[in-house]
This record gives sequence, structure tokens and C-alpha cells, in this order.
Amino acid sequence: MKLSYFIIVLISFQALIQNKYIENGDKLFTEGKKYQNSGWSEKAYQSFLKAIKSYKEALKKQPNNPVIYYKIGKSYYQIRYWKKAIENFKRAVDLSPDSVNFQIDLGYAYWKNMMFRESKKVFQKAVLYENLTGEQLNKLGFGFFKCNEIEKSIELFEKAIQKNQYNGIFHGNLAYALQWKTFYSSKNNYEKIVKEYEYGIKYSPDYLHNYIRYGLFLEEEKKFFRALKIYEKGIKKNPDFYLLYYYRDRIKLKYSGNPGVKKEVINEIKKLLDEKAHNANLLEAASFIYSILKDKKSEREINLKLMNRFPHSRSAENILYNYFLMESSPDKKIKLAEDYLRKYPYSADGYLQSIYLSLFSICLLDSIYYKKALNWGKKMIQYTHSNEHTVYLDFVRNLVNKGIFLDEAIIYGNKGIKVILTKTIKDVPYSYNKTKWENKINDCILEIKENIGWAYFLKGNLKQALNILQEVEKKKDYEKKILYKIGFI
Repeated sequence: MKLSYFIIVLISFQALIQNKYIENGDKLFTEGKKYQNSGWSEKAYQSFLKAIKSYKEALKKQPNNPVIYYKIGKSYYQIRYWKKAIENFKRAVDLSPDSVNFQIDLGYAYWKNMMFRESKKVFQKAVLYENLTGEQLNKLGFGFFKCNEIEKSIELFEKAIQKNQYNGIFHGNLAYALQWKTFYSSKNNYEKIVKEYEYGIKYSPDYLHNYIRYGLFLEEEKKFFRALKIYEKGIKKNPDFYLLYYYRDRIKLKYSGNPGVKKEVINEIKKLLDEKAHNANLLEAASFIYSILKDKKSEREINLKLMNRFPHSRSAENILYNYFLMESSPDKKIKLAEDYLRKYPYSADGYLQSIYLSLFSICLLDSIYYKKALNWGKKMIQYTHSNEHTVYLDFVRNLVNKGIFLDEAIIYGNKGIKVILTKTIKDVPYSYNKTKWENKINDCILEIKENIGWAYFLKGNLKQALNILQEVEKKKDYEKKILYKIGFI
């Protein structure tokens, strides 16, 4: 009897410890979100790391608890460690396959890691469940929107509104999707879009992204004064949402005609920076504003502050990429990227393809960087999960144009063709019909083959080069340019 009582007490004690770790993790996660929303990205980052540590302690006591894996995945997601987020969300889904929320967040993590095929597949499975809530329909709608399934996203946003017609986020998302549908078609949905944005602001006035989207839509419609009023309305609602200052000031500087506006904008942004320089969101807005003002010196100073003070913020990752356009020396560009990715190897996964592609092009400008260019190019391919036609073509074409690493160009060219034929060609973007997309992909494959042919030519294998180029010429002669080159061979 005593033994049974002792076992019950022990189990209860272990459960209590586990719950304390989970409660502590939840508290730290909430704290991280609060810091994040307030622009304290470094403090947010540390809070999320501590939350992960606490959740992992709870996991030791109950290693098959899907909720704990899900919470760990959400914490990794917040610090943009997409791969770890995916691992934990997948584990949560495996342990609880009927949880729609687990599946939706896995789909978002895939998308963030540029794994668009996997993302769409998860969303397509999750949307089949019955009795989805308005929130789930909305999240799925935006998931399909991100995957360029605009019609499906509109359908889901409308269903979400049927569940809760007073949710302004649902209305704003529907307006945004209709806006993109209009962009890709001749149908004008102006009145419907305006109505949905107005509902969005009316029902959820604190959801500030609606002000930005609505304002940008009005700008596209050349209704600049009205857009200005929307931005000012958002600033009045929350003076600390600094991106709205950028959009407002952009219109004021371009269309006001008042020479004193420039001075007014500069004084305001300087005052804000003096008062709240701790805020990553303010620094990002200031960077944009100085860019409009063509004040490169001030823009550069702000960007350096962002990189140094808030390396974990989304803004800093964007600035990292933008620096490639501002730095003049390839050495500085390469060092900047290598230092950042070495220090934070997982926080920039979503940007790696762009970073590698930029470095690959930069390194090929000088023979001293050729080996480094090859390594960066291989990394670029390693982190490519979608749109492979662009990446493989750039990789092969740039090597062949320089006449370097020709064996690598041939290997990766052939590998790329297989990947494009088995995967990329199936992912038809919203702006393409199937035939148009297949034609684009086939043209890309022909260009890769042409570059493989020239790689063989530069290696001195004229027979293989001629066979490949003749095969390409039969399908598309590129306005007789290839025929001319074959004649040259």
C-alpha cells in the first residue's frame, strides 16, 4: 500500500515538474513576442531561446508529447530557425496527425524555408478537414496565398468571414487577395477591395498591416491624398508602428510640392531616433526614409546600427542583402556575409538563396575569387527547394561564360535538368497557365543544355559539344544564334 502511494506521489511530482517547465516556457514565449512587437529583437531572441530550453526540459519527462514539440517548433519559428521549426512541427504532426494547427504551422515553416512544394502539399491536406474554425480558414487562406493559389485563398477568406463577419483581419486579407487577383487579370474589383479594407479597419483597428495594404492599393489607383490619410489614420491609432511613417513620408515628399516638407520629415525622424533608438522597427523605417531622401551617409549609419544592435531582426537580414548593393569591395561583401552567417547560421535561411546568388555573381568578377564563387554557388543550390530553373541556369551559365570549373558546370547542369523536369515544372505559378509555364521551363532547360554544350566545347570535346548543340538547335534555334555557333565549331 505504501509503495503504491509512493509511486502515485512520484508520478504526480514528475507531472508537476513537467508542467512547471511548460508554464515557464509559455511565459518566456509570451515575453519574447512582447519584446518582438516592441522592436527589442535581441531581447526577444534571448527569450525564445530560454523558452526552447524550458520546453526541452519538459520533453525529457514526456518524450512523446506532441504539444511540447509544437511549442518548441513555434519558438524556433520566431527566431527564424526554419529547419528546427520544421523538425519539431513534423514530430508534432507525426504524434498527432489530426491536429490542423500543427499542420498549418508546418506548412508556414516549409514556406519560410523556401520549400514551396512541401508547403502547398501540407495546406492541401489540412484544408480537407471538416469544421475548420475561422482562424484556421484564415491561416490556410494566407498559406494558399503565399503559394500563389489566389483563387483558393479568396474562397477560404470568404469562408472565414462567414464564420466571423466582425473580424477585420479576415476582411483585410480578402481585400489583399482580391487586389492580387486584379493585378493578374483585367477584372476591376476596386469597389469590393475598398469595401473589404474599410471593414478590416473598422472591425480590427489595431491590425496595422491593413493600413499599409490599403494605402498601397490606393497609391496604385493614383489616389495619393486618400492613401496619405489612411497612413495618417494608422499612425494616429499607433504612433509606434514606424513603417507607416515611411509610407506617409514617401507620399508627402513626392507629391506635396511644399519645399519645407523635407526639413519637417528629417526633424521628425531625428527626434524619434533620439527618443527611441532601441527600436529595430524605427531604425528600419529610418533607413527607408533616408533612402527616399537620397542621404546615403545617414542610411548607411542606420543600417550599421541595425546590423550591430539587432542582428536577429528581420530588418537586419534584409539590410544584409541590401549591403551587397552598397559596398564597393567584393572582399567586404564576402566578409560581411560570412561573418553574419557564421555567427547566426540559422537565422537567415530564408535569405540564403539571394545571398549566395549575389556572392556567386560578385566572386566571378575577379579570378582570385573563382574558387570561392564555386563554393558559394554550391551552397546556393544546396538551399534551393523551389524555382530551381533560375538557380541552376545562373550557376551553369556563369561558370561557362567565365570558362571555369567546366566539369562542375556539366555535372550540375545535368543534375538541374533532372530536378527541373521532375519537380519545378509541376509548380505552375498563379500568373501562368500550364502551357505557358511548361514553355518557360522547357526554354530554360534548352538554355542549360546549350551551356553544357559550350562547356564541352571549351574542354576540347568537340564531338560531344556538337551533339548537344545540334539537339538544342532542332528544338529552338534562338534566332539562328546557335546555328552560327555550330558553324563556328
